[in-house]
Amino acid sequence: MDTDTCGRQVQPEWMEFARNQKKSERKMTMSVEIQRNHPSDAADTRALWEEIFTEDSAAFLDYYYSVKTKDNQLQTIRTDGVLTAMIHWNPYPIRICGSEADSCYLVAVATKKEYRHRGQMASLLKAGLRDCAKAQIPLVWLMPADPAIYEPFDFRYIYEKCEGKWPQSEVSVQASGGCSRQEVFPDSFRNSLEIRPLHPEEYAEAAAFLNRELERRYQVYTKRTPEYLAVTEAETQTEDGHAAGIFSFGALVGVFSYWVEDTIILRELVTTPEYESGEDRADLTAAVRSFFRAIPGLPEEITAITTGWLGERKPIIMARPANLEALMTRMKAKRPRTLCVRVDDPILPENDGCFLWQTGSAGSSWQSAPADAVPDLSFTIAELTQWLFREQREEFPELCPLRSFFNEIV
Repeated sequence: MDTDTCGRQVQPEWMEFARNQKKSERKMTMSVEIQRNHPSDAADTRALWEEIFTEDSAAFLDYYYSVKTKDNQLQTIRTDGVLTAMIHWNPYPIRICGSEADSCYLVAVATKKEYRHRGQMASLLKAGLRDCAKAQIPLVWLMPADPAIYEPFDFRYIYEKCEGKWPQSEVSVQASGGCSRQEVFPDSFRNSLEIRPLHPEEYAEAAAFLNRELERRYQVYTKRTPEYLAVTEAETQTEDGHAAGIFSFGALVGVFSYWVEDTIILRELVTTPEYESGEDRADLTAAVRSFFRAIPGLPEEITAITTGWLGERKPIIMARPANLEALMTRMKAKRPRTLCVRVDDPILPENDGCFLWQTGSAGSSWQSAPADAVPDLSFTIAELTQWLFREQREEFPELCPLRSFFNEIV
């Protein structure tokens, strides 16, 4: 051992260098491989899911691995043969400004604790985004546990859920515009509403109803299909719930799904517009209360996610463009407009550059701009996402806003 100027023993520099060199050699010899839909993924990713997401029940995971893994992509990293990180890329058809497109919903984003901060999740995210860009997928979205994890990859919030406690008899309701009003819901009502679980043969009608009502209110949302509702029913059954319909004299006027935790969770309630206010809303409120009170053993408290007429708004879904051309060509404007737009995307080079954007009521075109073009607008890819989903744009008021609706769990 050497000594310093104070006579204390210190390790020679060559010993410290040798120790660091051995650490580097161990890292270099470690085999790290990105894989997609590996034969043992079902068992291995479930084990990692159970290790990381301890709040999910065995019944829920049984459902997920029997239903959702039939058509999703399991993207994993194995380190020396052991699964150490994963992302599940779940496909969802979405509607964007009246046209249909594919999208990916990222769930179960996880890394084993001892392998974190090694760049494994960053590698998975970037590889998956590149795959989505090649597949012409316009949008990738997720429900973050912590937004700071995804902001470096240019994900930004695009959807705020509106969630609140279901009224009793007299409540002060916070409207979506921010104003508060007092409404009285009587214990008796006209008894015109019937609420019951949907039958499989009613899924097509319910899906058409949901798409019609969501199209009235939003420009971006996940498309409902009979298969979507069958999956919703299977998912909610894992937590003692169902997909249910609201009928008025036999006509479908609303759809919701629910499950039971410490409270009853109305995961999504969509009705025809008249049930969002006035006497019809009083009928709905009382009918929902009666429906749940008739089921033995359920808690009294109900929490509902609505289309904006009840509760407070909370950011819940982040998104990022994958194939920017596939997104921008679906945009619509009230009047024709041509703009030169500069976009900086550090992850996906096909989104990076100066583009000529011609848009109008029928749709848009998006192509590379001439080399001498001067940008009218300049964005990072994250800034562009926020700009597109903003309600008001002073520099481009003609562009139709992108109001979104995403309440999927997995």
